[in-house]
Amino acid sequence: MHTFNSDLVGPTEIQTRFLFPFFFRRNHVREVCAVLEQVTIVGKDNKSLVLWECSEPHDLYKEELLEHVVKMLFLSPEKAECGYLKLSPSISNMWFNKLEVVLPARRLQGKSSERRLPIRLLSERIELFFSKYGVGVLSVALALDREPVSLDEALEFNYRLSQAREHTAAKLRTPHPSDNPEKWSALPEHIKAQVPEPPATNAPLLEQLGRVGGEFTLFGLAHELLRPLEKLGFRSAQEELSPYTVARFGEKVDLQNAEACADMAAFLSALAQVEEPGHAGAARGEIGVTNEMLNRRHWVGVGLLGAAHIVADQVPLSHPFNTARVPRVVLKYFIPYLLALLQRLTLHRIIDEASILVMSKEDDAGRALSDLRNHLLEFALVGHFTEVSTREALHRYYRMCQQGLDVRNALSDARQAIADLDARHSAENQAQIAQETSRSVAATRDLQQDMAKNVEATRKLHEQMAQHLDVVARVQLMVEWLEVFVVSVAAADLWHLFSYENKGWFPTWAAKFFRDRDSFVSWGVVLAALFAGAITLSFIQPWRHRKHGS
Repeated sequence: MHTFNSDLVGPTEIQTRFLFPFFFRRNHVREVCAVLEQVTIVGKDNKSLVLWECSEPHDLYKEELLEHVVKMLFLSPEKAECGYLKLSPSISNMWFNKLEVVLPARRLQGKSSERRLPIRLLSERIELFFSKYGVGVLSVALALDREPVSLDEALEFNYRLSQAREHTAAKLRTPHPSDNPEKWSALPEHIKAQVPEPPATNAPLLEQLGRVGGEFTLFGLAHELLRPLEKLGFRSAQEELSPYTVARFGEKVDLQNAEACADMAAFLSALAQVEEPGHAGAARGEIGVTNEMLNRRHWVGVGLLGAAHIVADQVPLSHPFNTARVPRVVLKYFIPYLLALLQRLTLHRIIDEASILVMSKEDDAGRALSDLRNHLLEFALVGHFTEVSTREALHRYYRMCQQGLDVRNALSDARQAIADLDARHSAENQAQIAQETSRSVAATRDLQQDMAKNVEATRKLHEQMAQHLDVVARVQLMVEWLEVFVVSVAAADLWHLFSYENKGWFPTWAAKFFRDRDSFVSWGVVLAALFAGAITLSFIQPWRHRKHGS
């Protein structure tokens, strides 16, 4: 168990923001806000109440912040653009009125006891912060409503409320008169009849809220409030809440004093690391988280699961800043821590998506990698702010938050993951190109072989066609000579028929050349055959077919 100095007085005040980090679809801030602003519940008298409202953030949220930081976190409600939502005050009053935290029983000296501590909601502070990179934070700000608070109670308050496990997490409960058997039995029956029955332990969470005897966990409430975003990719970023704590001590705690620092170191370390009271804890004077003394009355430590501020009153006790210090740290100093937390969540999401791409075999993995690379580049340029304020104390605190949340290493890991993915993708592309080139060469070689075969087949076909043409030409030549012969014979036969049948026909001019009519007829047959053959040859020209055969 923690061994705190027995002389160390507990904080006079402890306020904690319990943070629920989550993811949603990137670049959908407006859609997310639009969905949540439409969520309603049924209140008293069956009136419909809007759950979330877009409103101007607290002035301390924007005090001394650079303009680009304010623009990223808080869009303009006047322009119907909202990156910041707040639970409706009427609903937060109804749900968190007279709440107490029920700490799980633990055995002390053989006895188990369930402890109840009164709490209050800080200025109705249930808020949602969104980033366009698809990460958001739900904040529920609570305070222990008792004074003083022991160191163990402060640690257990933070540890139990941040848990999600049923047997470890503390319950928030609206007291029921029957919780105190003695007072309940003393009430008249007509008064008891007017008190509603507590809801069943297995009743839905919304039926538990705001009803006497109803109880719930902060982790369960966070999931229920963000359930409408499931269609927009809502999922929890971690399995417990991250406490952001401010513990106020009296004027006797002077952090300039070495003894006071030694006493406070273990407590600050336990708060920042969300240690349970039974944890062994750090050695006296040692602190195992990133920390810095902002001034002699303000010490801060940041771990991966939480952040803790120890502040102390100034002398005299009437100093006006004593009462203002805690609200300013809860509000103003929360924003640099929130920015570092959103950066860490963004980078972890990029690394997760890169790891998914490592196992992906989808065809569009290259496009997804390009989108992820552009997303990281945009974040590195406009989301990973070098500074958030011109005030030195806030700037140092912001850089310390980045260091405590390991933002710089996460950015380096994200860049390395993308670079490795790029290298692997390039190698795969080169291998794919080489395979495609090899396949193309093989296909080209096969095509060339097919073309050579086609050329050979074409050559053989041409030879066969030439042979066929030669045969056709020879046949055609013979047919045409036969036609010449037939025409010659037909002409001779026609002359013979004409001249021979006309027995008295023997022209006088023919008598000059032929001695008798029989000679005239015979020579006429020869001449008719030659004349008809010559005319037929001039028309048919059978010698032209020699070219095909040559």
